[in-house]
Amino acid sequence: MTIVGALREKGIMHLVEERKAFYDRYPEPEQRHAATLDRLNRIWATAIEHVPRYHNMVRSNQAPASFSSLIQFSTCVPPLTKHDAQTLGDDLCDQRRPAERAYTTGGSTGSPTKFHGWNREIETDNINRWLGRSFYGIKPSDPCFLVWGHHHLLGTGHKAKLRAMILAAKDSSQKRTRFNAYNLSEARAREAGDLILKRKPSYVIGYSSALDLIARANKDRAEEFAALGLKASIACAESYPRPDSAQEIAETLGCPAAMEYGAVETHITAYTTPEGGYRVFWLDHLFELGEPGPGGGRVVRITSLYERKTPLIRYEIGDEILPTEGEPLIGPARIQGVLGRVNSIITLPDGKAVHTAAISRAISDRRDISQFQIIDSKKGMRLRIVPTTEDAQAPISAHVLTNLTKISSSLSSTPIEFVDRIEQSLAGKTPLVLHEAG
Repeated sequence: MTIVGALREKGIMHLVEERKAFYDRYPEPEQRHAATLDRLNRIWATAIEHVPRYHNMVRSNQAPASFSSLIQFSTCVPPLTKHDAQTLGDDLCDQRRPAERAYTTGGSTGSPTKFHGWNREIETDNINRWLGRSFYGIKPSDPCFLVWGHHHLLGTGHKAKLRAMILAAKDSSQKRTRFNAYNLSEARAREAGDLILKRKPSYVIGYSSALDLIARANKDRAEEFAALGLKASIACAESYPRPDSAQEIAETLGCPAAMEYGAVETHITAYTTPEGGYRVFWLDHLFELGEPGPGGGRVVRITSLYERKTPLIRYEIGDEILPTEGEPLIGPARIQGVLGRVNSIITLPDGKAVHTAAISRAISDRRDISQFQIIDSKKGMRLRIVPTTEDAQAPISAHVLTNLTKISSSLSSTPIEFVDRIEQSLAGKTPLVLHEAG
């Protein structure tokens, strides 16, 4: 480990210990909610001064200038929907200074959305990431095996090559082995197992469905994995694809099956613990568990409690939360589970297996796409796309097919159907993938 790396780890772990100490000072819900309300009012004061949506809301007496309770806040301020995030643009942004980065959601719900941000937002996310990993004894210097998407390869020209080179350099400096989760057949899952045994990482992290496939494809090697002494496997970006996924992963890899909860736009908001359930990072994220959802949980709305270029205030992420008994529905410190986005792996006509996240990434970087849906059938894959304007159809087709061809040549002629809207299920959900029998 280099001197610079050691200093960097010392710095982040010092912040993690400070954050742990903060949480320890607020063991009771009343204390916690008082601290949360204080942070909420500070964020709200900034929002109503610098963010047009909320400035206009208070000016027109649709919401108060401050809140006396979390319940008042949840009653007076309307939710922020994904449709709002797609259509309101700069009205949702803090006007004090320009954006320094942009986040584009991967489209796991079929509705890709772009959010503007500031660089310092990553600092908060970084603390929460390592706080969650510290529950399992993981440190920044620990070598990692990352099962992730290679969406950086979907670009073109010199910029794409440069991004790939920078990413490879970062992976090397951080002792990270990256394995492509976008093309993950059972044979490739065995290759991932080979590489884990060869590289001997301290922990494994990746798409939930990818870890599930790797675990099932390598069940016969459980003793070899157990000998590695992995600290944890960390599932992220989506819910587990099967009820027994966590158990299968833990048994095959011989380590706790952890999960981080968040999204591109919210960053990491909660983390499982070895004792069970999730700890919510309530210092930075206010959870509201609202009305019962169709999946059996409660609809969650998330408010970011730190300064952001695009503040998320009562944001409907599209997931359901299973509450922890005894915890309040507004401002819980713990939750039992998450009923969230579930991706899957599609087998193409040529036998190649592709993670749906790869297909989403090939589509979601265009702002002229409102929604999309993947239709999977024995005849092959096709797409339904809702464009923002009719004249966007030709450039969308060219762009999407170019990206899909980079994933697999068999996708070069994928049928694209442009529609006015995506049909929803009876429960009101819009599945990313529709599996057809024919």
